[in-house]
Formats: sequence, C-alpha cells, structure tokens
Amino acid sequence: MTRSDEDSVPEEATQVLAQLARHGHVRGCVALTATDRRVIWSGGVAFASEAKLAQVVHFVRDTLDVIERHINILEPDDDLGILRIRTGKYELLITPST
Repeated sequence: MTRSDEDSVPEEATQVLAQLARHGHVRGCVALTATDRRVIWSGGVAFASEAKLAQVVHFVRDTLDVIERHINILEPDDDLGILRIRTGKYELLITPST
C-alpha cells in the first residue's frame, strides 16, 4: 500500500521511496515534511495499517523533538544529519532535511 500527497513529493523522490519500500528486506518507508512533520508519502507492508503508520510517525516526531532540543543545547549551530535506531527486529533511519 502506498499513500502520498502528490503535490509535496518530487517525482524522483517518489520513485526512489517506492523502490526502497519494495526491497525484500525493507518493511516500509515514510516521508514527512520538515516543518510540521506531516506525512507526505508512505509505503510498504509495515504501513498497510493506518494505526501502525500513526504509531511510527508519533515515535519519529517525539524522538526528533527531543534530539533537536538537546542538539541545540550542546551546539546551537549544529543540525541532525542522520539518526539510526536499531532494535532486535527493526531498524529506523531518520534523515531530516529541509
């Protein structure tokens, strides 16, 4: 299942995300807006359920809020480049970008 806000995602990005989401070891991909962290694209078996998508998006939003707050305390001019979170079952790669 794939959802997208067609006006917000460049065609090239949509193609790359769709290709990643179809990869055998990838359970899903999500793209959020940089400003309000609204879902603009999602796909993959992990996000076939709206509830699961909502849980992951909530987790990412909360995690980024905490990380950005602490990065600003440690080094005000610094930004998060990539965040990798691994559990026994999953791996999340978060790459914030404007």
